Amino acid sequence: FTFGKEDMISAHMLKHNDWESSSIRTMLNLLQKLPKNSATFLDIGSNLGIYSLQARELGYPVVAIDANIRTLVRLQMSAKQLNLLDDKLRLFWGFISD
Repeated sequence: FTFGKEDMISAHMLKHNDWESSSIRTMLNLLQKLPKNSATFLDIGSNLGIYSLQARELGYPVVAIDANIRTLVRLQMSAKQLNLLDDKLRLFWGFISD
């Protein structure tokens, strides 16, 4: 689920059906080297959850944090549609700063 053309990331995804595919492939390759029972994927600034959903799809527990509740709602809706919404996908609305 995206926001539409008014959001930069959503607009790019709608136009190209892609977002940071090279970075996602690298992340997935690194993540797959870790045992699923000993690693949790932490996505700080998760936005629409592209990285979180990929990690969860591979079977890893995910903690996603974002300051924008609207993006977390869309992440939750996407996870539900993909049958990835379970107790191993934890979403937090919050800010992280120094």
